[in-house]
Amino acid sequence: MWRQLLLVFVIITGAGCATLKVAGDDAQKSQWRLVYANDEQGEPVDGSKAALIDAVRDGKPVRVYTRGRRVEHAADAQFLTIFEGEVFAQLTPIEAQQPETDPARVLFRNPGQKWRSIVGTNGFVTAFMDGRDPNERNGATRWFVED
Repeated sequence: MWRQLLLVFVIITGAGCATLKVAGDDAQKSQWRLVYANDEQGEPVDGSKAALIDAVRDGKPVRVYTRGRRVEHAADAQFLTIFEGEVFAQLTPIEAQQPETDPARVLFRNPGQKWRSIVGTNGFVTAFMDGRDPNERNGATRWFVED
């Protein structure tokens, strides 16, 4: 009886270790890397726009980093468009935020009010909050791809 219990314990423990090892291997393989960066005018700063387009065509996850007047954002691209040799990323809508200073903090705006944005490799950025008109500006963007 004890031998059978010991055997079951060894099998369960070994399976758990094998599962942890596989999860660990997957975590090491999944890495984000900078593929392309553009300045506010859409000029290349780093990487390759062709490599970004290839990644989009291959269905790889894309994440973008942008910088506003006072805040910086990083977000997963929810919907990607290749148009006229440019890539446009529609970001997942979020609950609208309001940054405040003294002390530095970020609060939610009106409950249920969403913020939406599209950024492009040509420096185009458009964003709006529910109930407001969209605004457009130029912005630098860094484009990351998950391998």
